[in-house]
Amino acid sequence: MLRWFVAGWVCLLALRVQAQSLGTAYAAVKLNGLYGYINERGKVMIQPQFDEAGPFQGDYAMARKGDKYGVIGRDGKWVVPPQYQTPIVFSEGLAPVVRSYRDSVAYLEPTGKLRIGHRFEEGGGFRAGLAPVRQDRLWGYIRPDGSYAIAPRYQFADQFHEELAVVQQERKFGAITPKGQVVVPFEWENALYFSEGLLPVMKLTKWGYVNKGGAIVIRGKYDEAWPFTEGLAAVNERGRWGWIDRTGKRVVAPQFLVVRGFRSGLAAVQAEDGTWGYITTRGKVAIPPQFEAALDFAYGFAPVRLGGKWGYITTEGDFFLVPQYEDAHSFAGGR
Repeated sequence: MLRWFVAGWVCLLALRVQAQSLGTAYAAVKLNGLYGYINERGKVMIQPQFDEAGPFQGDYAMARKGDKYGVIGRDGKWVVPPQYQTPIVFSEGLAPVVRSYRDSVAYLEPTGKLRIGHRFEEGGGFRAGLAPVRQDRLWGYIRPDGSYAIAPRYQFADQFHEELAVVQQERKFGAITPKGQVVVPFEWENALYFSEGLLPVMKLTKWGYVNKGGAIVIRGKYDEAWPFTEGLAAVNERGRWGWIDRTGKRVVAPQFLVVRGFRSGLAAVQAEDGTWGYITTRGKVAIPPQFEAALDFAYGFAPVRLGGKWGYITTEGDFFLVPQYEDAHSFAGGR
């Protein structure tokens, strides 16, 4: 079975590249039960025709037809026909794939060619030139040619982030370098991934942060803690979310039911009444809570739901595209 690695609130690995000309980023939207794509002008670039659609990563995006996944190009045509059992997410030019849930994991190129054959029990995406894979119930790391850089020895292994990866040994979590050197000792009951130089770690049900040398920077006192984005980290205290800075200083007091990470200086937050809005990195309300749901800003726009339909707003809170879609994703894949 294929294991999918996600960074906290991050479900698929969308490549956020700054668009140099308007219209190059696409967003998947759902109309009449099918997904297609629009650009930043709101123009339909790929007609709705897919049962599921992922973000563009450069010139390619994952899509599903029926119960099988494939890869499409920017013209909406299949580059890799739908034949795989799980979503296809490329990173560093390769994606782990399986044809059925009983199949072993292989690694696919965007052209549809298998670079590494079916041989792993589970596998994650490539980062820093290495991908975590499981073989004989233990995890290690392979190179793009399929050879082992770190032989299977861990109970769990995550992708590399900022040149370090979280791994589990003897039921404890630590972090290693691409050469397998331990930099964060195996003493934590849980850990997420490094972001902006800090790693959220948990011991005795409380979360804190360590640096790349394994030293405690922010002591464990939070019920939940997320990786840092744009200099701040979301933390949960007694069921409410707020934000701290890299010193552990509270920047936004715990007050929100649910939050998302900061993107472009704004974070989506859910207020006590269940509505969603956006705040700034200083905790000021930028867009008052009013939406039924809200996603991240990308390329200046964010998907929000109002009246049961999705549309897109600007960073000022004005509708760029009025609610009209059954579902909508953030823009991605600009170039």
